[in-house]
Amino acid sequence: MPEILAVKELKGAGATEDGINCRLDYVDLNDQPGALVFPLDQLDALVGLLLHVERKRSAESEEFPKQTMALLAQNVEVGSSNEDQMIMLDFHVDQRKFAFALSREDAINLVSIISTLIPKH
Repeated sequence: MPEILAVKELKGAGATEDGINCRLDYVDLNDQPGALVFPLDQLDALVGLLLHVERKRSAESEEFPKQTMALLAQNVEVGSSNEDQMIMLDFHVDQRKFAFALSREDAINLVSIISTLIPKH
């Protein structure tokens, strides 16, 4: 049986110093700090799992049946990586930076979606 990790609060997330693994710092239900470290190549699977759980929870919730996730960023930095053909997005929220990497195809689709949502003058 897999171990269940229940957390009270996520304190931070990022790559380990060697850049090989991801790290999630948290406070558990007993107010003890901890960290979850996993291979960087599993990040997509983790994000997908978290989004799936959030959608399922929102769909089953009677109080917030149409709840969506939102993040208000003060600044967004965009860059690219020539090595793996990825578009890098850094969203700045308060004093934290949330980094995302998209394939060039997904980035083009995102720009297309955003451009349809922005009113044209």
